[in-house]
Amino acid sequence: MKRFIIKTSIFSIPLILLLVGVNYFGDAAKLYCSNKYEEKIVNILRDGKYVTNISNYNERIFQKKFINSLDFTPSIVVLGSSRSRSINSEIFQEALLINNSVSGASMEDLIALFSIYKEVNRLPSKFIICIDPWMFNDNSEQTRWESISEYYYKFKTKPITSTNSWYLYRQLFSLSYFQSSLKTIFNKTQQPIATLDKVNSTNTMLSDGSNVQRLEILNTDKETVDSKVNSCLNKEYIYGLNNFNSISTDYLSDLYSLVEQLEKRVIEYSFFLSPYHPVVYNRIMSDYPLVLELEQILKKFSSNHGIKIQGSYDPGNLNMDESYFFDGMHSLETGILKILEVKQ
Repeated sequence: MKRFIIKTSIFSIPLILLLVGVNYFGDAAKLYCSNKYEEKIVNILRDGKYVTNISNYNERIFQKKFINSLDFTPSIVVLGSSRSRSINSEIFQEALLINNSVSGASMEDLIALFSIYKEVNRLPSKFIICIDPWMFNDNSEQTRWESISEYYYKFKTKPITSTNSWYLYRQLFSLSYFQSSLKTIFNKTQQPIATLDKVNSTNTMLSDGSNVQRLEILNTDKETVDSKVNSCLNKEYIYGLNNFNSISTDYLSDLYSLVEQLEKRVIEYSFFLSPYHPVVYNRIMSDYPLVLELEQILKKFSSNHGIKIQGSYDPGNLNMDESYFFDGMHSLETGILKILEVKQ
């Protein structure tokens, strides 16, 4: 038994060290780097410029720093996922809009970001809240919110059970983080670049935090979009909808609590539902009927509270065909404008 333990240790310890080393030094999401990547982005935005050539950074930490850097109170704040990141200040020309959307946003993200605004006393007069189906799936396995978990737990007035330090520790031993970090360990050249051009070869973040897709996506053809849609369909499940067996009452309660706080402070708000590509939505109707049920719950809640709900998970409800999408889950800016009923 002792010899077995020794042999196992000899074999496993180098693998563990390799795992931790690649995750720390490759650092795909820049969780451990000392170059303050997120602050570089914030500083460029504060100078009134746009930022391009950015990738794999900690979006939640960036949003925290971004909100803390504001020297004004926005009139409109957008909270949501990458599916709402294209909502920009040009759509609301007379408003000071800030877009704080993050990739794969969870309900915890929405609440944490609201809490940060509350803490710095910069609550806007209106929130546009993008609500995605996976936010109500207890099995969606969303963990990225944990890097700003303290703000979620402050809102919940509960003891902090998941800290940023624990999140960072877990990622050191994460196999999925290893796969991403392995690709970046020898590539440390991708630093934020300031620009005055809205469209570039990589995605561009505007000074309001919104996103403009890279030139390749804006000029993409139907064949490429179809390929991306097929890739989405060929996966085991649609993003975030794995084992979506029930609509989480806990997350519904979180949403209602957030709304209660907004109404208590007389802050206007609306719900934004981003549609799926028509072909992807066909699969959702057959494989994920709870998505349809969730939309009805949200519509009923909005009607009872007299609030505006814009969009739908069903592109057919919006008269949006395939030409409005650049992949299976994200609509082009033309789609965003259509949902927000902006004349084009």
